[in-house]
Amino acid sequence: MLKPEPTLHLVCDKIAAGKSTLANRLASAPATVLISEGRWLSHLYPGEISSLEDCVRGSARLGEVMEDHVQALLGTRQSVGMDFPANTLNQRQRLEKIFKSAGFAY
Repeated sequence: MLKPEPTLHLVCDKIAAGKSTLANRLASAPATVLISEGRWLSHLYPGEISSLEDCVRGSARLGEVMEDHVQALLGTRQSVGMDFPANTLNQRQRLEKIFKSAGFAY
């Protein structure tokens, strides 16, 4: 039996707006993976994210690989929830590129 068609969930807003709470709820659905920018950054750059500039730099690095990673997950019929801030034009454009090229529902 095939899994349902995968969906890309983008949960975007400013800091402390409730993104993580909603993303965690979405990720509790079967066959759904949560990708949290904050968690990835804290594990990839432990002790290195102490300013807004550090966060922006780390976010840009993470964004370089995220498109391929998300598409690979969707290709295995896993839905993906993305918990990313997207409060700047550059961040929104990066996420837009991911969902437009994914070829799945979002």
